[in-house]
Amino acid sequence: MLEEYFEDICWCFETNSLFFAKIIRIISTKLKTRPRKIATIVVLLSCFLLTNPSTANSVSNIILFVPVFTISLFPSQNTIEFDSNDIFLYWSLYSIISIFDPLFQKSTPLYYLLKVFAISTIYLRPFQFRNILKKSVLRKIDIIGDVTERHFNRIIDKCVNITQSDQMLTAICKCDSITSKLSK
Repeated sequence: MLEEYFEDICWCFETNSLFFAKIIRIISTKLKTRPRKIATIVVLLSCFLLTNPSTANSVSNIILFVPVFTISLFPSQNTIEFDSNDIFLYWSLYSIISIFDPLFQKSTPLYYLLKVFAISTIYLRPFQFRNILKKSVLRKIDIIGDVTERHFNRIIDKCVNITQSDQMLTAICKCDSITSKLSK
C-alpha cells in the first residue's frame, strides 16, 4: 500500500506532465542524479521536518501549497487536465483541516505528518478519494446553494411586495391630497 503511495510521489518528481516536476528534472540534471533519488531525499527530509514541532507547521504548508499552487498558476504548463472542482475540493479540505491545526497539534504529536498524508490521499494511489469526495462535497454545496437561493428569492419577493405596497400607499395619499383640495 505504501509502495504505491511512494511510487505516485516519485512519479510527481519524474514526470514531464507537471510544472514543478520539470523544475525538479532541471535540478536533477544539474546535480547529475535521478529525480527518484531527489524524491526519496525530499520524502525522508519532509518526514523528519514534519515530526519536529518547531518546523512541522511551515513544512506541511509548503508541501501542501506548492504543488497545487503551481498547478493553479501554470495550467498551460501541465499536460494533465485538472478540473476546477478538483482544485476547489483540495482547497476546501485544506482550509477545513487547517482550522483545526491549533487543536490537533497539541493533542497529536505527529499531526502535521498525518495532515500531509491525509490531504495527499485525495489524489495519490492507492486511495484516490478524489471522486468520492468530489461527488459528496459538490452535492452538499449544491444543496446549500439551492437553500440559499430559495431564502434569497423569498426576501426579494418580500422587498418587491413592500415596494409595491409603498407605491400604492403613496398613490392613495396623493389621491387623498387631490380630493381634499378639490373639496375645498
